Amino acid sequence: MTDDELDNLLTPTPSIAAPREEIFARTTALRSRQRLQRTVVRWLGIATVFLLGIALGWFAKPMPAPEVRIEYRQEVVPVPPELPVSSEPLVMTPEMLELEAEKATDPAASAEWYKKAGDLYVRNRDTNAAIRCYQQHLLEGGKKVSTPANEDTLLLTSLKLELNQENRRANANTN
Repeated sequence: MTDDELDNLLTPTPSIAAPREEIFARTTALRSRQRLQRTVVRWLGIATVFLLGIALGWFAKPMPAPEVRIEYRQEVVPVPPELPVSSEPLVMTPEMLELEAEKATDPAASAEWYKKAGDLYVRNRDTNAAIRCYQQHLLEGGKKVSTPANEDTLLLTSLKLELNQENRRANANTN
């Protein structure tokens, strides 16, 4: 290598870098733009939250109840004529008779109501309900109604006979 080649390598080259003032000016401009951007973004965020609050308040506000207007009219309603009183006796269902038996305070009257209800249940072919009423009739009536009578239904007669047999067995066992 020659001296000329070494001189080229050893001599300082002029700096390509910009002078210090130019770098400071560019940095300052960049920082002010960044500060402005942050300020604008911050204010846009605050405005967005504020507008969302207003929108939420608007849509979530309680709605007033619809106004109800009641109009009154005066009408004349004719009074129906009095119903004629029927000479026929009041027809009662077996359920009604059973209810009357439950409401009765006198055991004899209660037993009679239960017997009538049981008879109607037999006519309606509801044997379970008839047996229930006849058993109540026998419990309420006691010894007075335990003997079979001619007007008794076959079901009531058989219940009375069965009750009498049970009483005889109980008496035989106690003796």
